[in-house]
Amino acid sequence: MQVPSPGQNSKVAAFGAINYATGQHRALVPRVNKGGKNSAQFLLFVGGLLLRARRAGKRIILVLDNGPIHTSKKTTAFLTHPDVRKYIQVLWRPKYAPNLNDQE
Repeated sequence: MQVPSPGQNSKVAAFGAINYATGQHRALVPRVNKGGKNSAQFLLFVGGLLLRARRAGKRIILVLDNGPIHTSKKTTAFLTHPDVRKYIQVLWRPKYAPNLNDQE
């Protein structure tokens, strides 16, 4: 998958998911990247995954770090809602685990 970059040494905010059983992947590259990622964009992406899971009668396992968009009040309220918890299980990465991060 290729993600267009606005130029050399620039960041592009994106969200992605992979179906480990089929290898299919989904990605969302928000059109407005100037402010980076935010909770509203993240919830838009997760909401799309949730709709697909409900239609298919499947569950989603989200592996999240403790970044601000994953721990915001909006995100927490959404992910802990009983109707959402039927389809989404969240696994949290440790807050600091350099052995799990190739960049450290």
